[in-house]
Amino acid sequence: MNRSPIKQYIFWILIVFLLGWFLGMTFYALSTHISRHLSDSTGNQGDRTDSVLGTTLHYRKPLEVPTLSVLDFKKVKSTIKAKSFLVKDLDNGSNILLRDSGDKLPIASVTKLITAMVAIDNMHSDDIVQMSKRAVDTLGHQGNLAIGEKFKLIDLVNCLLLESSNDAAEALAEHVGRDKFLLLMNSKAQEIGMANTKFKDPSGLSIFNISTTEDLTTLIEYIRKNRTDVLDITAKRFHKVVGGNMSHDHVWLNRNRLIRQNNDFYIGGKDGFTSDALMTFVGVFSVSVTEIDQKRFSIALLRSSDRNGDVDRILSGLTASLQYQSGGSFADMLKERRLTKKAIEPEKNVSLMFVGDIMMDQGVQQMINLHGGDFMFPFEYVPFLKDSDILFANLDGPVSDQGYDLGNVHSFRMDPKVIPALAQAGFTVVSLANNHIGDWGLTAFEDTLNRLRSGNILPVGAGYTKSNASTVKIVERNGIKVGFLGFSDVGPTWLTHNDSLPSILSASDPEIKSIISNAAKKVNHLVVSFHFGEEYRSKVTDRQRDLAHMAVDAGAKIVIGHYPHVVQKIERYKGGLIAYSLGNFIFDKSLSRDATSGDMLEVILDKADILEINENQVVQNAYFQPHLVEESGK
Repeated sequence: MNRSPIKQYIFWILIVFLLGWFLGMTFYALSTHISRHLSDSTGNQGDRTDSVLGTTLHYRKPLEVPTLSVLDFKKVKSTIKAKSFLVKDLDNGSNILLRDSGDKLPIASVTKLITAMVAIDNMHSDDIVQMSKRAVDTLGHQGNLAIGEKFKLIDLVNCLLLESSNDAAEALAEHVGRDKFLLLMNSKAQEIGMANTKFKDPSGLSIFNISTTEDLTTLIEYIRKNRTDVLDITAKRFHKVVGGNMSHDHVWLNRNRLIRQNNDFYIGGKDGFTSDALMTFVGVFSVSVTEIDQKRFSIALLRSSDRNGDVDRILSGLTASLQYQSGGSFADMLKERRLTKKAIEPEKNVSLMFVGDIMMDQGVQQMINLHGGDFMFPFEYVPFLKDSDILFANLDGPVSDQGYDLGNVHSFRMDPKVIPALAQAGFTVVSLANNHIGDWGLTAFEDTLNRLRSGNILPVGAGYTKSNASTVKIVERNGIKVGFLGFSDVGPTWLTHNDSLPSILSASDPEIKSIISNAAKKVNHLVVSFHFGEEYRSKVTDRQRDLAHMAVDAGAKIVIGHYPHVVQKIERYKGGLIAYSLGNFIFDKSLSRDATSGDMLEVILDKADILEINENQVVQNAYFQPHLVEESGK
């Protein structure tokens, strides 16, 4: 049957349309295939397109990776205080910077990395370790472990690595058998490839626990690759153990400064200190140079007099030596990253360190003069003081070049250079409410207030008026407000003026309770300092106890005592902490044979409560330099 002309016309239009659509699609597919083939064969990405969630992403320029200029970094070498050190690039295996890396030296608590591995490898995960008297009597009180307490293996290893507990080290060794444990430690070192390493104890107290920075670098490389279980513990901020067979709950905080300060690069490691080894350290660091690329370094230090400074200088040198080919500064990029990180990751606790009396006159001044007039000389063995967020001491006398001697039996006046030395050592707050602050009259006392203010050190227990002295001095760290007040119970009474002259606060002030309670309302935690008791008497008097308990009842969280020049007991009372006397820190020991020692008391706080208390004994050497007794191994 013949089609009509109209139907034939529509039919041919439809055929032409379909043919055109078919040819167009064929051409598009062929051209796309050829374009992709040419792109793949030449390696040129061109205008590559990817469809992600409906969005077309065109060419993205690869992120620029900075390169390390080792020649520039070598300028740091002369600034490193460590006797031996080794900085290694863990990505390519090259030694970036070193000095005497084969010297065998004591390693102190770095030992505990091996101790942890041996304990984990030779005990069952469900083993329970009981603290013996011998273990608890080991020098050092880190972790606050008590005789008879029982812990799971993993809990005690956390105490070992976070608190650097010597007691935990000995308890773990005893559980396996101490002699056997030491053999296993030495075998483990040889297995890893630490050919020049020997162990004589599990804690690091022994001066015969020796190694080299080469061996320590081998150790941290091994741990990074094979023992993330140990490395991860060293990077924890804290470990909490509640209930069970313990005498009380434990919260063990990481004592490593890099963790506490939330260092951008630190992955993990261990530090140590004894008076023979000085400061030691081994750690691994990772620098994120792009979104996906990292550079990994290890740092090992032995016999350093300034571990913190050494690590900081090495890290600064590394980041300063990383440069983009375009000329951009990698260090500038890190500054921006740190600011952002601090804004979104605030710290949750604050560390306070309390020491006893500081008096740098008479024999101490003479010793400083014999050593070139360096007022930092007495602090040579305690550079870790500045690790604390807040550092407190009793400053036993005026710091001035003014006034006149009132003729007391013992009359002290320290050189004005003492104040910048205290600031450099890390001191934040000092109490002036003591019996020697008026030894050189009102002029020297007021001059001391002025100099402390200029030196950015808060004087407590004293002020330009009584009202000023009664005002709580507040230090805020990590969003936590810590307040300070100070009172003297042993004079000088002539400095407890009315509100018109410079004054100190008296413990006999009838308004003392209201002063303390009003101050406590303004802060998260209140510290009250008392100059009280009897000189060279280790027994706490009834008067001391009454004043300390009254302060806690009125709102104080921590009470710190001084004046006896000897250490007295530490007490927990109604949730508060009382240290009746911390003894001497730096003092002319010729004034008394009992004036050579004292306590360093570290207290960790969050906004609500005391998290941790660590007590360490210090003793002065013949040069009036304090050092830690419990880490000296002597």
